[in-house]
Amino acid sequence: MDKQKDMFRAATDDFWDMILLNILYVFSCLLLVTYGAATAALYFTVAHLDRKREYGGAAAMYWETFKMNLRKCLVPCIAVFALLALLTLNFLIAAQFQDMLRYCSYGLQGFLLLLVQVLITVGFPLLAENGSAAVDAGKRAFGVLAEIPGRVFLACLVQALPFGVLIIYPNVFAALFLLWICVYFSFGERLIVFLLKESACWHGLKICAEEESCMRKISKV
Repeated sequence: MDKQKDMFRAATDDFWDMILLNILYVFSCLLLVTYGAATAALYFTVAHLDRKREYGGAAAMYWETFKMNLRKCLVPCIAVFALLALLTLNFLIAAQFQDMLRYCSYGLQGFLLLLVQVLITVGFPLLAENGSAAVDAGKRAFGVLAEIPGRVFLACLVQALPFGVLIIYPNVFAALFLLWICVYFSFGERLIVFLLKESACWHGLKICAEEESCMRKISKV
């Protein structure tokens, strides 16, 4: 009976921690250029949520990881948003083309957008996990994509879906905002962490061995 109570208490604590992390994540992304560091900090904290008490709680772990990754995520994040702006401009221009050219342009843009989403979904979490340079994290992200495309595509879809709803149906997103925060984001983040962490371990990217080094850096801050 006590064991069941402990499990229920732990699950409840994790539920509230996930809501708190999602709120922190939303506020951390308001400047846009901090999106990369916020994403890295979020998925790192979710991946190590069972060790939150060692670092003063989930919020404390999130902020320490955020600060540690802010500088090295800044340039990649600006580059990602610049590329997204360029793709948006190209999309508007391509709408004026003839059918064949327009569809070819849309296909190319879709491919580039997929690569950008892979960098966002896989690259930034890897950047936080192993503490390496942005270029190395990008290479590893595409290495994961080459090895396990199914898992990566699923993770990208889970992460991109709410943002797609925000762009296409902003009123629906606003109406269901609390539902996104409390349910979808919490479930999606745990699923993405599972997909990325397990795949990284299975395919020898050394994240599991290197994460201890990153955790030690946080504990010293």
